[in-house]
Amino acid sequence: MLLRIESLSVHYDGAEALSDVSLTIPKGSIIALLGANGAGKTTLLRTISGLKSPTMGKIWFQDHRIENNPPEEIVKLGIAHCPEGRRVYPFMTVLENLQMGAYLRRDQSEIKRDLKMIYERFPVLKERTRQKAGTLSGGEQQMVAIARALMSNPRLLLMDEPSLGLSPIMVMEVARIIGEIQNTGLSVLLVEQNARMALETSNYAYVLEKGKVRLEGHSKEVANDDHVKKAYLGI
Repeated sequence: MLLRIESLSVHYDGAEALSDVSLTIPKGSIIALLGANGAGKTTLLRTISGLKSPTMGKIWFQDHRIENNPPEEIVKLGIAHCPEGRRVYPFMTVLENLQMGAYLRRDQSEIKRDLKMIYERFPVLKERTRQKAGTLSGGEQQMVAIARALMSNPRLLLMDEPSLGLSPIMVMEVARIIGEIQNTGLSVLLVEQNARMALETSNYAYVLEKGKVRLEGHSKEVANDDHVKKAYLGI
């Protein structure tokens, strides 16, 4: 098992954001995390990546307990976070954004190899390499954000709403990219309000409601759940 969360609870100023959440992420899997705004999805990702400390619970990444580790140590262990809203460095070039993803790495020859692979996977970024990231389209900025996270050479990629604000064509492109990422052996925890895309892309899914796991199962089974159909798929 790549990542295991046991009985995780998180509070903000005394208010409970997550309550007794447990989930697992096997190696090479895509796990979808569904839920409405305020359900605790982003809080869970921030807690995994060390940006928020839990009140209770344990987080295991491979053989390491990480719930009290600082974010830079968690990145070094192999967890990358692609945040909601893309958050590229707007006044830096595409290349500089990608280099920031590899900031903690010292393996220069492998960094060059990975940059070459990024440009092969995202040819539009190679075309825009000297362009300021803030001048790119929303879809291109999302590619920069994903590629920047991949430049840290992670084993687990946390993706927070990668399709947010994108056109239907770009949503399909993001789904394709996520599938390609899985083919490399990388695991993905996908937070996504586009439930249909998330369930079609993932192997297994969790549904968070009011900070608690309401439902979990193989993605096809979750997609056939009556509550999920009504609340998240509009059926």
